[in-house]
Amino acid sequence: MEENENEFGIYPNPTNGEINITGLKAKVDFRLLDVKGEVIAEGEIYPENPIIDFTSAKKGMYFLQIQNKVTKILKE
Repeated sequence: MEENENEFGIYPNPTNGEINITGLKAKVDFRLLDVKGEVIAEGEIYPENPIIDFTSAKKGMYFLQIQNKVTKILKE
């Protein structure tokens, strides 16, 4: 792993709509997808404000893609 590569974690999961990203060392792009693969939200996350807000999304399962990693998120 390169020294400036992000090693990240997420919480809470399941969530009510706000996801906190831990361990970011630099700005990263993200995509939030539904189970059909459609993009629900996308943008940039910064270490000084590492929160993704998708409270307006319906309950269900989503996939969070950051860099080349994908994590399953459950929305309550």
